[in-house]
Amino acid sequence: MGGGGRDDRRSLLDALDHPIRREILRALHHNGEPLCVNELANVWLTPPLSSVSYHAGVLRTRGLVHLSGICGDSRECLGSDVHDDPAVAEYLRQHSDSGAALRRPGWGRGRMS
Repeated sequence: MGGGGRDDRRSLLDALDHPIRREILRALHHNGEPLCVNELANVWLTPPLSSVSYHAGVLRTRGLVHLSGICGDSRECLGSDVHDDPAVAEYLRQHSDSGAALRRPGWGRGRMS
């Protein structure tokens, strides 16, 4: 997030104010490399692909994630633009329990492809 102004902070908080969006960022940060939306929806998270795709789009328009090449199955991958942002890390830490039910079993064991 650029500038650090009040509008940037509000936009950041608005973008993080949904558990699916927080879990997308957690998965990207935990994995340490880009993931495609299909992989996020079918391997990491429980919400349907349409929901994960919508919330990934919100993160992208808010500047928290970016398109990062093509995955092996010709799908666009997402990478995090805020993996080293201390404000994001703190917000995710403070809201760590809110998205646990959205994670698939085995989440957190690295790339599960």
